[in-house]
Amino acid sequence: MKRERNMTTETTRTLSTDQVQAIASCSQILGALYLQDPKQESSWPLLDELRERDSLEDWPFGSSEQRAQASALIHEGLASTSYAALAREYQRLFIGPHHFEAPAWGSVYLDKDQVLFGCSTLELRQWMRANGIAITEEKREPEDHIGKMLVLLGWLAREKPALIPEYLGYHVMTWASRYLELLRHHAQNPFYEGLALLTEITLDGLSRELEVVPRQRPVYR
Repeated sequence: MKRERNMTTETTRTLSTDQVQAIASCSQILGALYLQDPKQESSWPLLDELRERDSLEDWPFGSSEQRAQASALIHEGLASTSYAALAREYQRLFIGPHHFEAPAWGSVYLDKDQVLFGCSTLELRQWMRANGIAITEEKREPEDHIGKMLVLLGWLAREKPALIPEYLGYHVMTWASRYLELLRHHAQNPFYEGLALLTEITLDGLSRELEVVPRQRPVYR
């Protein structure tokens, strides 16, 4: 474990200012899209910006082909539906009350009982406390919601970049790939299929840059 910590800290020190800014901005955008219900006006400026962009060619992660595919899906979803319809899909995917086909919380994948606030959530809380990261007492949403974890990734880029490899390897990449696979498969609006793809190529690209090897954990879903 000590050897892994030294390796990841060493890797992070090589990040340039541009790389740190790219991680921070991309993570914040992605996190907001998972956390903000399209029925709320506060989400509309970001959705409008995505609608008006010709492409995601300037997105700093993924190949040009991957970015083009994600961009096409996102634009198709935004062009073919109203924000009210997009909000209904958001409700189905992230709020319920029906069965979630792609649950957005890490412990559903990493805890053998597939529950919210499972062991992996408690591990994340302990890691945050140990590293001086404030935990908001928001009981409704566990810390391991994909949106909150992406927002935290952006915060780490700005405030504690040396922690990024450990955070990715031990708390994010252990389950994110499976979740994003399910989200792409079950999304009924191309927007969320595109969002899942864009998140996947961002996390994969960042992990490759930092030479992150995810901790081997069983995935139960």
